[in-house]
Amino acid sequence: MVGLLAAEAKSANSPLREEELDMLSRECGLPEALEDQAKRIVGQILIRDFEAGYEDPKSFSSSLEWAGDPEYPNIARLTEDVVLEGRASGRFPLPPRLHGWGLVKDKLSLIGADF
Repeated sequence: MVGLLAAEAKSANSPLREEELDMLSRECGLPEALEDQAKRIVGQILIRDFEAGYEDPKSFSSSLEWAGDPEYPNIARLTEDVVLEGRASGRFPLPPRLHGWGLVKDKLSLIGADF
């Protein structure tokens, strides 16, 4: 997730320094300016993921599901904050709920995943 955020920040002409990326990948306090910048960039990424339909399993949105194991890095916390704020304001709709064969395929892919 941090790599995707770094690439997006670089393409938006506001690259993040190595120390900032390190802080985002750990559990620690963040400067307010970094937190605001990261939330803005995460919002842009999530909007693009939503428009793409959440199809890519390596997308930023899909990565959020796995980011909290075993720790809870700042990037996961910030992303959850952006998602919750976006859903409360109506900017981000809830992800589609799987039904029927879509749900079955999702469960089978989880069972068949290499751990």
